[in-house]
Amino acid sequence: MSEDTHILLREYIREIMDEREKNVNYRFEAAKEALMESKKELDKKLVELNQLRRDVETDRDVLVKKETYEIEYTALVKRVDWNQKIIFMGLGALIVLEFILRYAKI
Repeated sequence: MSEDTHILLREYIREIMDEREKNVNYRFEAAKEALMESKKELDKKLVELNQLRRDVETDRDVLVKKETYEIEYTALVKRVDWNQKIIFMGLGALIVLEFILRYAKI
């Protein structure tokens, strides 16, 4: 092999290595940019999740527990039933009184 061939081969290998290095650097930068974009998206989602958590914590103070609701609802149903009985007894008494006053000869 002559000296010129040796130099040309060295330059050829150096050019190949430089191109590969550029390619690796380009891929690295592309991966770095994709990673940064993913990080931004993740940060955005975390902010949204934190807001959702705050909303849930706020709503938790407003909502009633199921056990408490069931106890109160049962008591309310009993009161409504009792009030309906009183109203029906009063209406029955009024009907009887009207019947007596209308048809009784006093």
